[in-house]
Amino acid sequence: MQTLERRITALEQSNATNFDLVLCIVFDTPGLPDTEIHNLRSLVGVNKTEQHWVRELGESENDFKDRARREVVRSAYGTALLIKED
Repeated sequence: MQTLERRITALEQSNATNFDLVLCIVFDTPGLPDTEIHNLRSLVGVNKTEQHWVRELGESENDFKDRARREVVRSAYGTALLIKED
């Protein structure tokens, strides 16, 4: 039982608040062709900072999403939410 209590104490004291997670939400309409992402914004309220990204000429969609993920201001928990805006 002491082993379990020690483990619980160690977990409680560890810094498990940085999840390093960025979610990217894209809304699709059934029946319409998929469109590539050209504009992303961070959700207001998650990090209290409005941010907006525009895809550069010649930039692939994956490179664009990676750039936004790198540049977004994260919450205290290391998370952020991006939404497609077109």
